[in-house]
Amino acid sequence: MTITTQSPTATPLPPEPAVIHEHYDMVVIGGGINGTAIARAAACLGLSVLLCQAQDLATGYSSNNPYFVTAGLNDLRHLRLAKLASHYRAIGQLKHSAPHLLRPINSVEYHPKHWSWPLLDAVHGLWQHPSAVVPQPSWRQPAELTAKANTGYQVLDFRFTLANALAAKAAGATIATRHRLTEGNRNQGLWQLAIADPKGRVHRINTQILINATGGHVQEVIRTQLQRDTRAGIKQLRLSHLILANTINLSSAVFYHSNTQQRIGLTPINQDWLHFGPLISPQEGPLIQQQMNQDEADLLSQLRTLSDNAFNLNDVKLCKTGLRAVCDDGTRADLSDLVLDFECPDGQSPLVNLLGGDLLGSYTTAKRVLRLVAPYLPKHCRNKKPTKQSLPGGDIESVKQLVAELSASFAGLPQPLLQRLAGTYGELTYSILGNAKQLKHLGQDFGHGLYQAEVNYLIAEEWAKTAEDILARRNGLSLHFSSEETEKLQNYMNSVLGE
Repeated sequence: MTITTQSPTATPLPPEPAVIHEHYDMVVIGGGINGTAIARAAACLGLSVLLCQAQDLATGYSSNNPYFVTAGLNDLRHLRLAKLASHYRAIGQLKHSAPHLLRPINSVEYHPKHWSWPLLDAVHGLWQHPSAVVPQPSWRQPAELTAKANTGYQVLDFRFTLANALAAKAAGATIATRHRLTEGNRNQGLWQLAIADPKGRVHRINTQILINATGGHVQEVIRTQLQRDTRAGIKQLRLSHLILANTINLSSAVFYHSNTQQRIGLTPINQDWLHFGPLISPQEGPLIQQQMNQDEADLLSQLRTLSDNAFNLNDVKLCKTGLRAVCDDGTRADLSDLVLDFECPDGQSPLVNLLGGDLLGSYTTAKRVLRLVAPYLPKHCRNKKPTKQSLPGGDIESVKQLVAELSASFAGLPQPLLQRLAGTYGELTYSILGNAKQLKHLGQDFGHGLYQAEVNYLIAEEWAKTAEDILARRNGLSLHFSSEETEKLQNYMNSVLGE
């Protein structure tokens, strides 16, 4: 590993805008977890790839989902063994590629009693992460439910999306954030696309393969920008999460089934804040960010009942909502299953629309997409297989070991800062800290452990343009920042970006 010797506080030059070429082997529309994973896998095969995202990366469901990886007990309870096996393979891949993005956490699940519990107990013994101590349920247990202790991992989903984008870029892909697809049509065996950049300029490009990985907006892209129909029945879902004050000092996750049999989780973000959700409900039309609606208020009421009135409305910090598009053709018991809607009427220029899927299955999703479009790839790429290399920042043994190494190299920096950086960026922490020996070498202090060196890195290397990009989708510090502190950060970024 090479540690940069550049001063971390040197004011970075504004990053060069993405260079858009006239032709690509593949264009991926959508900068969420699926889109970035596909772009990474395709670029690693040697394809010329453009990833086009209308806003910042991870602005959709990839930054509104407190992702929690458990032992797949629900799949086992319903005897979905093939899905369970895929679940375990995906966990192994995630632990190999990005160990710094997994945080071990214990949990308790309240669930209707079932004949399979002894089998599930056996699975617990195989699943428990090292040094896990399974807690005893401390919440009041409803008479009709059984409390099951479990262990799992909490994943920084927005960092996982960014890591895939960084890997795609390193493999040669063009990552064009804030570039919006305005129209697309087939002509002489190619897709001809119009893409508007942040300044309103329209780039005309063509591509052999088009991937629509726009998550909850997949149907809008099909009908509006591409002016096509889809054979799949598409259902739009709204997923709501409440951010609550951790007034009960909860350190373990709690899951239970709501009155509508949805699986709801209460998961610690840190010692101050909790994620509560998701509440899943049908969504018609565009998503409007708002305060709690009636369904979410009812959900909070259910939590109050379960927790002996431990929470109230004043504990709600904010409501986060995201969209998902799933296949609803009447034959699927699990709407979260990934469905690839493939069409290629001219036999030359395929379109793949992604419905469903999740973070844990993103590596498999990328492989499935590449197998599906293999006949249309350049000949020199058809027989290659996606690599299983670590994601940027993930080439470490463990976060604990990385923190020990950082403490030795940067003895003058506080331990909590090194721990946060290691758990957020992994080995990339060295690029952020550079040759800093003391806090003053990290530059301006924006508060809550965020310094100029980290901001400079995110502007230069990770496509950050706004304070929200950094606080909500790069380091997760948004809950700690006041509006005044956020404005101060934005003013600094504007001065660097020349805006």
